[in-house]
Amino acid sequence: MGFQHPPIPFFRIHWRTKRPTVIQTPDSTLSVIIPTRNEAARIGSLVEHLRATSPLPADRIVVSDGGSTDATGAIVEQLGATFLPSPRAGRAGQMNYAAERSDAEVLYFVHADCTPPATWYDDIQNALREDYQYGLFSYRFDSNNPMLRINERFVRFDNRMLGGGDQTFFIRRELFRAEGMYRENCCIMEDFDFFWRIKRRHPFKLILNDVLVSARKYEENSWLRVQLANLMAITCFQTGWLTRPQIKQLYQRMLRTG
Repeated sequence: MGFQHPPIPFFRIHWRTKRPTVIQTPDSTLSVIIPTRNEAARIGSLVEHLRATSPLPADRIVVSDGGSTDATGAIVEQLGATFLPSPRAGRAGQMNYAAERSDAEVLYFVHADCTPPATWYDDIQNALREDYQYGLFSYRFDSNNPMLRINERFVRFDNRMLGGGDQTFFIRRELFRAEGMYRENCCIMEDFDFFWRIKRRHPFKLILNDVLVSARKYEENSWLRVQLANLMAITCFQTGWLTRPQIKQLYQRMLRTG
């Protein structure tokens, strides 16, 4: 489903509208951008999955690294993907650095602990043919914890919880650049910041096909602790009560993982 976006309350019910006509056009060129720092335990399986589920050449999978001291780089290069050491640490800087060097028409940002659905490539191409310039996926956790089902429901419709990096994010490169890319002074929540900025002006595609997300943060803490930390971070971010560095410090104090 697609959405038009004036400022919205926390919840909104959308009636189903007629789907745009799908025009059969050649695939848009696409690059996957993965920001990493010490992701040797996960990056290999993610790169292999992306290669197995798309026609992309291996070098179109770009790992923008923020100073890993483990085997992340060696694994990426062994698999034929592009390993790009970024001079700008932090996810926003790393993703921008890779985007600036890409000649692809479409950029797809994926976190290292997320696994897109098997049809991710076709899903994105179909959304582009429907004339959406950007969008994101629903997700589910790799856990049987019933409380996490609540979180999963909140990313299946338009509300203020939509737009996190776990949903993965695709966008036409020219729009990404025209809208200022990720703000590199955002040491936390750079994904929400960018998404909330552009959805006021451009309709987006929410693809209801789940990305598989690691539940490690919830397993190392608790569902309630993570929910409280997320709520505090989002509230402080939206209201401006704290600066971004202060929000990051608060978030990391509340959780065992940052």
